[in-house]
Amino acid sequence: MNPPCWNRASYLPSRVRVGLGETGERVEVELRNDWFVDRCAVKDGRGIGPNGENYAVAHGYQCEGCRWNV
Repeated sequence: MNPPCWNRASYLPSRVRVGLGETGERVEVELRNDWFVDRCAVKDGRGIGPNGENYAVAHGYQCEGCRWNV
């Protein structure tokens, strides 16, 4: 069984949110994603399963062949 994140698309480098300021004016805010590394994290950590395994093993996920499994 593949996890829901299997071969997911890359995150956008940034996005713009539009809203209204305190006085009703239009405000655009750029939210940048370049401060983190876009990678797989499903195998990070230990102790999640009953035998101390990681998340992927504890849930029976097959991550082989995923482009993020480097």
